[in-house]
Amino acid sequence: MISGPKYAIDRCLAVLGICISAVLAQTAFAQQSPGFQSFEDFQRSRDKSLGIHIMASTIPDEVHSGGFFKLRVTVIIDPGGHIYSIEEQISEESLATQLRLDRNAFPPQGEWSESAPRIAVDGVFQKAVKIHENAVEFNREFKVPEEIKTGAYLIAGSLVYRFCDDKTCSLPRELVFQTSVLIAESKP
Repeated sequence: MISGPKYAIDRCLAVLGICISAVLAQTAFAQQSPGFQSFEDFQRSRDKSLGIHIMASTIPDEVHSGGFFKLRVTVIIDPGGHIYSIEEQISEESLATQLRLDRNAFPPQGEWSESAPRIAVDGVFQKAVKIHENAVEFNREFKVPEEIKTGAYLIAGSLVYRFCDDKTCSLPRELVFQTSVLIAESKP
């Protein structure tokens, strides 16, 4: 077995060289790797609504028991960016935007619909995908139960999305939204 101060110094220098090489390789990979936001960038920006602004409303805002209303989630997308359609698109990646609702008193009637997406070649994946730029509306219809009490009811949920441009894509982000619907007395 080799030992002594010279061997210990050589061993320390070798380990240090390996560590420096790993850091340099990681930095080079991060600079050359197009496509995704780094984990560090994601951590720094996770509390911000990256690239989008969200609003929710009900149509109509007042409804009677037994009636129907539509929940509309409007998303404004910052210039130069896009989010993906709610339809699954590329089998290798989970790109589809998702809308999740907290439990509420109103049974949904059908699935979410969206304003017409644009088909574009994604700069990150180099594949044709369905995207939304500028703005998009997501809608879903709900039924008001006959036996519900009058009053205002909170409807809350979240939008899970990736904000992308032609060179990078964020990791999936979740942004909450909420609105209310007023249940009025039924007309005699």
